[in-house]
Amino acid sequence: MTNVATVSDVKAIIAAKAAFVDCGLVDDRVVPSGVYRSWERCLSSRLRQDDAVEFLPVARSDLLHLRDTNQHLLDASNSYLDRLARAVCGAGYVVLLTDNRGYALNVVGALDRRDGPMWQAHRNGVNLSEPVIGTTAMACAMAERRAMNIFGHEHFFENNHIFQCSAAPIIDPLGNVIGAVDVTRTSHLPNPGSLMLVKQCAHEIEAELFRRMPSFLSVRLCWEPSGEFTGDSLMLAFGSDGQVIAMNENARTFLNCRQEVGMLSFEDLFDDQFGTFVNRLRRANAAVALHTRSGLALFATPAPRHERRLPRGGDCGASNMLSPTSIGPMPEIEFGDPGIRVQLTAAIKATKMGLPILVLGETGTGKEVVANLLHVATVGDQGGLIAINCAAIPENLIEGELFGHVEGAFTGSKRGGAPGKIELADGGTLFLDEIGDMPLALQARLLRVLETKTFCRLGSGTARKVNFQLICATHQDIELAIREGRFRRDLYYRINGAVIRLPTLRERTGIKELARRLLDELTHGTRSLSEAAEVLLCHHAWPGNVRELRHALTYAHAMSPEGEPLRPEDFRLAGGSAMANAQQSVSIGTRQGSLAALEKDAVTNALISHDGHVGRAAATLGISRSTLYRWLRRSPISAIKSSGTAT
Repeated sequence: MTNVATVSDVKAIIAAKAAFVDCGLVDDRVVPSGVYRSWERCLSSRLRQDDAVEFLPVARSDLLHLRDTNQHLLDASNSYLDRLARAVCGAGYVVLLTDNRGYALNVVGALDRRDGPMWQAHRNGVNLSEPVIGTTAMACAMAERRAMNIFGHEHFFENNHIFQCSAAPIIDPLGNVIGAVDVTRTSHLPNPGSLMLVKQCAHEIEAELFRRMPSFLSVRLCWEPSGEFTGDSLMLAFGSDGQVIAMNENARTFLNCRQEVGMLSFEDLFDDQFGTFVNRLRRANAAVALHTRSGLALFATPAPRHERRLPRGGDCGASNMLSPTSIGPMPEIEFGDPGIRVQLTAAIKATKMGLPILVLGETGTGKEVVANLLHVATVGDQGGLIAINCAAIPENLIEGELFGHVEGAFTGSKRGGAPGKIELADGGTLFLDEIGDMPLALQARLLRVLETKTFCRLGSGTARKVNFQLICATHQDIELAIREGRFRRDLYYRINGAVIRLPTLRERTGIKELARRLLDELTHGTRSLSEAAEVLLCHHAWPGNVRELRHALTYAHAMSPEGEPLRPEDFRLAGGSAMANAQQSVSIGTRQGSLAALEKDAVTNALISHDGHVGRAAATLGISRSTLYRWLRRSPISAIKSSGTAT
């Protein structure tokens, strides 16, 4: 397609759409593939090109809830939408922000120039989703995860051919599409300039969302040390143990990271140790060189933050970079059991007296969440939360991870040495996860640190003073481990100043409330649970506890129809409750065989049920007529009388 549409271009688009709708033919030399996919979805939703288009807003009470649910997006985007409006209003554009379901959240720019259709479409709360108003730039942009330009007859509905719109998706630091920025005017011609501006605006909003995200350390990567920060920068955020907790889309693409960010660590991506990198970054007055695992040379600087800055100079520890908030009240988090909050309140009082905290509970019950809450409520931005999992590190390496080492302490030691977790935790919180699995010899060294508040790096005889809040956690029965000689009794007395016992999920009374809260976090409040799904979740055994519940909700959200409440059949639960198995057996059916055979059965039964009527059979199967025609051409079914393509 050229930048300026000609009469022949318009005719080609009209012909391409007719060939697709009638025969399922695709020619992406005329129409972009993303537009074809949108047309396919429109047909699957049983939309007709000549249907009337209604731009209906939600009720005022629902609008307030809609804006409240998306307040984080509105706060991050307001100033950038105003800037975009100033740039495009002279060309007659209206600027629009939608959530990921297509509801209008904010409308600015060229408001006095809106005619009837433009005014109807651009009001806060209007449902502009694809199933309602057909192919649009924002729907395509969110589906394709890239900026899209839709004009004239590329819109599915005839009544929308007067619009030209450009849109870009807004992707949050966790990689989720949470909305779109769109500019629209009444014109049948494309405008590549508007596409570039809207894409830049979306990137700036994404960068602002990243700046507002709490993290231990956020960095910006650039190919030159003096690179300026822009919305197009590569940005990553890390937890206190080097776990990747967020990255923007540019970094995700550059580093080729398509898996869940929580499964990656700093060392997976870069040729350096996280603790060493943190110290280099803290002491540097300029960008720090950093090499990716693939050998690319980059420069890292602290990423701009919304309210926090990286400490500079002096003896500030690297741990001071954490702090999502200052010391204050405990955040409101749903645990599914009121007794946990009572224990937390008591533990906060204990930590303020300098007592260590021991958190007991099965794997997946939320011990790390509790540790983070205690740190935020007691230490806050006065120091960092430094975590180490005593069960995840080999016995011959854990001592070095905990105490650090000097140069030459052992074969393969770092030049200049490296700090350990104890040293990094100075002034903050040291979280020893799964301390019940710590080797006995190391338990003795840790006990001395707790008694004397001093430690020595491996290979050094020089004592260093430290001061930190201690939080330990384990799934082990510590008293049994003491009786069996696997854990020191004197160390146990040192770490259990106050004890928090986390019940298993199956023992908690508020599973329904917890599931709702987790689903709200996961979907930014855009999804809900059906009553039957809540019953299913309350009756499941949850051997994996809260972690299993979170994974189950994530799976159901990904697999279920967008925008609809989650149903029991959307869940895949390990171990299987009776209800889950029943739902699974219903969905699979009684016939055994290959996937192709099951597929053929489904198509055959649908056609028989509708006397060979292809349009109705396609609707029953949840696919478009063109898709069903393509399937029939590949796998013809005989002895069924077809009544043609009528819908």
